[in-house]
Amino acid sequence: MLPRSDALVDVARFAASPSPEDQKRLRKLLGHPLPEVRAAVLRALAAPPGIDSHVVAVYAEDESAEVRVAAMAALSPRRDPVARAAVAARLSDSVVEVRVAALAAAGRMQDPALLPLLRLLAEDRDAEWRASTATALGALGDPAAVPFLSQLAAAAPRGRTA
Repeated sequence: MLPRSDALVDVARFAASPSPEDQKRLRKLLGHPLPEVRAAVLRALAAPPGIDSHVVAVYAEDESAEVRVAAMAALSPRRDPVARAAVAARLSDSVVEVRVAALAAAGRMQDPALLPLLRLLAEDRDAEWRASTATALGALGDPAAVPFLSQLAAAAPRGRTA
């Protein structure tokens, strides 16, 4: 296995010129034992036509939170059922950073199929989470979210008095 520094250099080099051969090399680096390298590969392959969503979705379950966050970024431009399911599953991750990355990915996916789940999450008791969920709902760009966003805005506290 390549040492960390060599692997990261390879990721940068292969990502700069994504030929089919470079894609194969990057996929091979997804098996690197260091989470930092796996995360860098996922970030390099984030935009389509990167690797298949099925491959990236496996890393949404990685033991490393850093890798799971990178997987969310790699899945966010995709609108297929595999990507949607992987992002939705991470919305209940045990690590806050992963949940936040999944929420951001859900918004960037602009997939109306995520609207019911985001509406449910927007009813959380945590005000920050509700606000972040409202942002993701707005990012969906789905007109069906507008009435719900209006309800959230009307119910939001209007500042504090001393």
